[in-house]
Amino acid sequence: PSAFWAGQDVPPRQREVFRLFRRGLSDGEISAALSVSESTVRYHLNAACKRLGFPNRVAAARSDVPTEADDES
Repeated sequence: PSAFWAGQDVPPRQREVFRLFRRGLSDGEISAALSVSESTVRYHLNAACKRLGFPNRVAAARSDVPTEADDES
């Protein structure tokens, strides 16, 4: 994982949802990919945003937080 994620207190599932969101997947697409409900996706995404200090999803989407693809490079 990137240095950014190493310093964050974000549980693995929230991190996974956040990364998929940052890669541009919709709640429905994330839901299907992880076999969870869309409400669970929203819960994890909102919790991750709060832990990372974002006021909302729009701010998170516009952030420079690394995506999974960034971690692999």
